[in-house]
Amino acid sequence: KERVSTEIPDEDLDLTDPNNDDGEIVQGEYVTFAYSVTLPANTSVADGVLADDGHFAYSGGTVDYEFVDANVVRPEELPAGFELHVDTDPDAEYRPGTLTFPATYDVGDEDQTFTVEITVWVADTDAANPDHTPNLPHGEELENTARFIHSPPAGGDEEWTASDTVDYIEPNLQVAKGGSPNDSLQIGGDVTYTIEVTNPGDRPISYDNTIVDTVPEGLIVQVDSITGDGAWNAETREITWTVPQVPAADGELITFGYDVEIGPEAAGGADFVNTVEVEGHTLPDDLPDASERRGVRADSDQDTVTTVDAEITKGVRVADSDNAYADGTTVRVGDTVEYQVVVTLEPQINYWDPVITDTMPEGVQIQDATVSGPIASDSAIGGTWDYEVDGNIVTWTYDGDITSSADERTLLLTYEALVTDGEGFTAGDELENTAAFSWNRVDDNEDTRTDNFTDDAVVDLVHPVLEIAKS
Repeated sequence: KERVSTEIPDEDLDLTDPNNDDGEIVQGEYVTFAYSVTLPANTSVADGVLADDGHFAYSGGTVDYEFVDANVVRPEELPAGFELHVDTDPDAEYRPGTLTFPATYDVGDEDQTFTVEITVWVADTDAANPDHTPNLPHGEELENTARFIHSPPAGGDEEWTASDTVDYIEPNLQVAKGGSPNDSLQIGGDVTYTIEVTNPGDRPISYDNTIVDTVPEGLIVQVDSITGDGAWNAETREITWTVPQVPAADGELITFGYDVEIGPEAAGGADFVNTVEVEGHTLPDDLPDASERRGVRADSDQDTVTTVDAEITKGVRVADSDNAYADGTTVRVGDTVEYQVVVTLEPQINYWDPVITDTMPEGVQIQDATVSGPIASDSAIGGTWDYEVDGNIVTWTYDGDITSSADERTLLLTYEALVTDGEGFTAGDELENTAAFSWNRVDDNEDTRTDNFTDDAVVDLVHPVLEIAKS
């Protein structure tokens, strides 16, 4: 048995691959084996069968091949009673490529050789057939065995085998994507995306590759910036490139790029997740029936760019004092403290349906009459803040949206709270108070509300220390 040829290389089709020689095959690639039996002169053979095993053996077991063609190459004309079977019906009596002899065949005065050539290809797990088994590893040696079986005379051998091998290889198609800058973005700001397609590791060529980049809503594609003949589809929001082979025939790095602008509806803290996918094939489409047998290799990558968010700071001081607001203060039970919350809104970004909340610690009671604000530094923020107390959570909900502005703005909120003798309080307790600011990333869509941006202020509680002395 011997391997005769593989489909690549093919000089007639100018089809070559430095990483796929005539001892290797990729998924779907034809490989032709020849198997022969030589009968000694002046002998007889009863019920002879020359056949291929119908599969490849490899380190993990066996894998069936797909039959393409078989023919007898020696002798030029088969003697009477011989038949080459090519029926691919699974219920057929013989596997395709099997040569059956007559019940008895007498060899003449010279040795006689019978040779069959069979062409096959192997399937594998791929992006189009992810559940296919087995999943052949790259570089796996596939062994193909043929057998000659007959009814021997007493004491003779009834079976002979011979094998040859071919190595299975596959592309390693990969895509990577990055955006720059990728954080603290504002409306009107630009992001440049770069896409790189590779096939590392001395792997065989990936053919007829398609790269599709899906641009999320809210990013405005600068169509003139698209490199590499990419095509923009505004309806599907996809940019598509095609690449004949990876690696490129000229050895150049395969890269693409384009620019986007952050759209006017962008909210603070929004993540724009952009996905690129690449799909390639183990064979070029112009080979016969390639679309029915070639393997599909795919990869994807994501890149996330994020808009600027907001900042909140909280301070506390003893009420009616001239002290500066600080991260903490020390009081006794019965004292009143004053809290200040400042929310800083970044320029060129929207804050849809904003909410400020304050979680009061047990024993600290907000004094409703002292609440001032939120007061905006920009008079354009002229809506109403609805005030609500629910247990220990105080909420201010804006009755509209804070839309983008060219300038940084602030929201100022102050209020007083009475420190009471909470259950279980002891001297040295720290009463932590947390303020939070959140908003929707999409207008009127609570499912897109941001995590809270928070800051704390701490009240340290002291108690009088009484002593009694007697003399």
